[in-house]
Amino acid sequence: MPTALSKDELIGALKQAARDRGMHCTPVEREGLRADLETTSARWLFGGRKVTYHFGCRMDEPSRTLRYREAVTEETWGIPMPLFWAEKAQAAAGGPVPSTRTEHGAGAGGPIEYHRIRHTVEHFAKEAGWTFIFEKGQRP
Repeated sequence: MPTALSKDELIGALKQAARDRGMHCTPVEREGLRADLETTSARWLFGGRKVTYHFGCRMDEPSRTLRYREAVTEETWGIPMPLFWAEKAQAAAGGPVPSTRTEHGAGAGGPIEYHRIRHTVEHFAKEAGWTFIFEKGQRP
């Protein structure tokens, strides 16, 4: 990737990288990019469960700064199957999402490595000549 990319070129590169990882991308007008990835989807007779990873990038072109935020949401509905259990991961004091999460029970998808997406965005930003700032405790 060439150095010193413009805001639009960087958004295009990040959008393509997110799509390559199966994420759904939404451009945010005059700000940057938002993306989400449904990582676990389980359905059982009387309910279901969904875990989704979200990230957002806000870009300031004059200072060439990319501000990154991330969050994980978990949605469970209905009556769980017998012998179903799950781990609940929570970021400490609004810090980064835990880097690896292991799912158990119905619809378990195995370990999920969220940190790879964050590191990819950071790599693209730094390679393009932008400053990467992780904003803790902020919603994407």
